[in-house]
Amino acid sequence: MVTSLAFVSCSDDDDDNQYNSAIVGTWKVTEVKTSQSGSYMDWPFKTTYASFKSDGTYYGSGYFGTGSGTWSIKGNTVNTYVGGELYASYEIISVTSTTSELKMSMGSDAIWIKCKKE
Repeated sequence: MVTSLAFVSCSDDDDDNQYNSAIVGTWKVTEVKTSQSGSYMDWPFKTTYASFKSDGTYYGSGYFGTGSGTWSIKGNTVNTYVGGELYASYEIISVTSTTSELKMSMGSDAIWIKCKKE
């Protein structure tokens, strides 16, 4: 499995996406909540991060596993893939050059995470 927190385009169609310039880099999960109306708490698991490259590849390590894959973005949704199969989807709630808040979905399960750019 791969840790994937990410966002950036790997196709020409998405070059104008407003999130592209903010997302490339290494992101570390810092907080989590289990429901939209819940409260964030410090990330209680092993250090979890993902590095996203502008060529559409990423590498992740931590709670969700260690490995690599690809990603794409459309609108405010980032899809990550491992072995060509959808691994996780992220709805970008907010992103700056140093922080992000995302709704992470894997199948029918979802959590909300905050990340800090390393």
